[in-house]
Amino acid sequence: RALRDMDEMSTLYTNELDNRFLRISRKLFSTIMEKRQPGSVFWNYVNMILDEEETMEYPLSRLRELYLSGIWEYGQEYQLFLYLNERNEYWHLSLTPEGGYTVPEAVKEAMKEQARAVQDDSYSVKKKWNIVTCGGETYMCKIAQGEGVSIGCYVNVKSILEPFSRITVGEQGYVCLVDEEGNCVVLLTHEGISDVGSGNEAVGVYSIRKTLRQAPFEIQMRVSGERLIQIMMGSVVVLAVIAGILIGAAAFI
Repeated sequence: RALRDMDEMSTLYTNELDNRFLRISRKLFSTIMEKRQPGSVFWNYVNMILDEEETMEYPLSRLRELYLSGIWEYGQEYQLFLYLNERNEYWHLSLTPEGGYTVPEAVKEAMKEQARAVQDDSYSVKKKWNIVTCGGETYMCKIAQGEGVSIGCYVNVKSILEPFSRITVGEQGYVCLVDEEGNCVVLLTHEGISDVGSGNEAVGVYSIRKTLRQAPFEIQMRVSGERLIQIMMGSVVVLAVIAGILIGAAAFI
């Protein structure tokens, strides 16, 4: 029963992650495809940047206001950016956790490289997000591109496991984010989340396994034996209390 409840809860978390990735992908690609539609707010401001470089501060600030709602919809950990391929110019559109628009240079260069590598301008929402490693951290990113203009989103993989911190797995338990090569990238234990990095094989002994459809990862979870015993003992105590109340009520009647 305890393991089944945790399995159901992990399924809810996994489905929410996949839905969030899909919603962001749809937003990115629908924005790029607005080029074909008259009156696109996004392309209106982008064209201002392309045509009048000396007044780019106004359209850039408007674009940031436009995507401010994304912070509340997806979470502050999901960072949006704009990249102009021909000019090799990068602008951050989302507020960072520090409250500004400045990001580490290593992250900026990594995202620019990812944008330059995009060759497919087609509608590829269902493609999985890419893995990017830089500055000792691992990120996932998705980029939509059209006519030399790229809009993308990236997120630190550590934040993917944060919802699972609500599931108590015990001192010997863990939640592990495993890549397609079977390496443990991020590990969540009772001590917190740690960035393991590539090249570290997953533990291999797990109780629950969930595969992400929108990301090249699967989530492996192990619930330690003492935690299961605690949960089962708690259930027994609750049932005993209920039984005692019923017996007392029956005797009173």
